[in-house]
Amino acid sequence: MSELYIPIVLFIIVGIVAGMYLYFNYKSKLESQKTMRLAIEKGDMISLDTIEPMLSKGKDPLVDLKRGVLLISLALAFAAYGLIAQQGDLDIIGLSFFPLAIGIAFSLMWKFSK
Repeated sequence: MSELYIPIVLFIIVGIVAGMYLYFNYKSKLESQKTMRLAIEKGDMISLDTIEPMLSKGKDPLVDLKRGVLLISLALAFAAYGLIAQQGDLDIIGLSFFPLAIGIAFSLMWKFSK
């Protein structure tokens, strides 16, 4: 029965972490908008350098490379664990191909986005 709780707890923790990321990202954007609104209401002069990062929809081109490297290293860690644990656990090695494929896709997106 205790083996059943392990995947349930795993998915709950992943959901909590994803929810916290979305919540704090939302709060950060909300606070920056409140700060800008307050500065405008006070009549302060806001420079273009301050507003431009908030308005730009473009992202840093290295973001895809960073995500790709992170996911490829995660896949390698899963594969190494699968080889070490229980004399080669093929399920974990097979699951490691998912982050590997996504990491390669992010790396290719970085390569061809130039």
